[in-house]
This record gives sequence, structure tokens and C-alpha cells, in this order.
Amino acid sequence: MTLAELLANVTPGPWESERAYVQTSRGNPVAETHASIFPGSFAEADANARLIALAPDLARLALDMGEALRSYRYSAMRAGETRFEKTDALLARLDGIANDW
Repeated sequence: MTLAELLANVTPGPWESERAYVQTSRGNPVAETHASIFPGSFAEADANARLIALAPDLARLALDMGEALRSYRYSAMRAGETRFEKTDALLARLDGIANDW
């Protein structure tokens, strides 16, 4: 499954976090993080929820950046550039990211 396919099958964003809860902008629940008995765990649960809430926007950003990188690579290749190791490695990571789950 590609990242684009994964995004097409998730609850549409934007998502918001409030304390340890992640919800859509309409208030529909998406995820809940949990705290433990250890000091600082409530702050950690809140931070985890904020990061989860960013997921749809970060995934869309990654897709947009991948398309821009592919466009750059194509233009550079047409201009005679031949070294694309870093570009190809980044694109491969982006293509494989959804498969890692």
C-alpha cells in the first residue's frame, strides 16, 4: 500500500488534539493516548496526541515534497545531470514508508 492509498483510507483531516485525545475538526474520535503512573507521563501522552494529530498533514506534505522531488529529478536528468543517489534514496524511503506499517 502506498502512502497515497493509506491516506485515502483514513479518517479525513484535519485532526486536532485536546489533552490525550485526537479527534476530527467535527469532534469525531480518532485516537486516544494513555498516561502511566510515572511522573511526566501526562505531558508525554499529550505530546503523543499532538504528534498523532499532525499525521494527515505531515503525510500530505511528504507526498507533495515527493512529487516536487520527482519533478526536479526529471528536469535535472533532462539537463544532463546523472548523479541522483540521494534523491533516489529519499524517493525510495517515501515510496516504502506506508509499507513499513
